[in-house]
Amino acid sequence: PVVDLDGRLVGWIAAKRSRTSMVVLPWSRVEDAVSRISRTDGETVRARLDAYRVVGTPDRRGLLRLDAEDAYPDGTELRRERLGPEGRTTWGNWTNVDDSLVWSARIDSPGRWLVQLRSACPTAHAGTPIRITVGDRHVDGRIEATTAWDDFGRFDVGVLELTTTGVASIRLESRARPRRTVANILGIELRPLRDRSEGDPERRPRRRGER
Repeated sequence: PVVDLDGRLVGWIAAKRSRTSMVVLPWSRVEDAVSRISRTDGETVRARLDAYRVVGTPDRRGLLRLDAEDAYPDGTELRRERLGPEGRTTWGNWTNVDDSLVWSARIDSPGRWLVQLRSACPTAHAGTPIRITVGDRHVDGRIEATTAWDDFGRFDVGVLELTTTGVASIRLESRARPRRTVANILGIELRPLRDRSEGDPERRPRRRGER
């Protein structure tokens, strides 16, 4: 909050998405926005918030990389942190099994996709079962171990067969209560598989340690 010399509320400080600068919103505009939300049904509010999400798009190789900074936290305990390489954004304090992270992404072509999770979790706390849902399809896996909470690796979760294109919601959720916290999350990657044999869990080892 921003107050004047007489102690009256005159504005509200909001951080920009980059987290490197801030703006001061006049309190009259904040009041007006709150009053409009209070007159709107919940589904309309959710749709408006969704419109402000960053939509991930594939790069030239077809790789769809979804970073933590573009995720939307759906829950009460998840906390934005900066434990990634070179201070990159991560999500941590994932102690509530009902919390989840949501991204929006554009799927340009149907086919088989290898789903990978970039995460960090010491051995003593690893193993929490997770689910990654893309549109109406999902793949189940578990949190793999690393050496420390800031030692991020890239791990294969599974392969999805996607049949529809367009903007999809991608959700990462926990399937059980963690020992301490689910993991620290750096992001999700979807890699298109050109060959039917690619991504077979028995033929493709897990990879980790890439920063």
